[in-house]
Amino acid sequence: MIETDVLIIGSGIGGLSTAIKIAEARPDLSITVLTKTIEGESNTRYAQGGVAAVWDAEVDSYTKHKEDTLDAGDGLCDEKLSTSWCPKAPTGCVTSSIGVRGSTRKRHD
Repeated sequence: MIETDVLIIGSGIGGLSTAIKIAEARPDLSITVLTKTIEGESNTRYAQGGVAAVWDAEVDSYTKHKEDTLDAGDGLCDEKLSTSWCPKAPTGCVTSSIGVRGSTRKRHD
């Protein structure tokens, strides 16, 4: 049997960033990240190209972001949580600080 101090279910950006934060705060703990199949397989890979946020309110809106989030979630998202999170997304995107490569370029459809 595997023994661990912290078990994180999910190897997507949420699970891995949580593992990093815990490891930084508590290097004395043993941390195990459990993934559903193989290393690198996570819903983050399929998240329409990455992390989305409203960066420019003149060309985008929190309402549209929420609608896109709920649509991509295919009925699995909590609407109240999505509504409260969308306006906070630009300040909550910490991916670059943990080594995730990405782009902040504007995309207009």
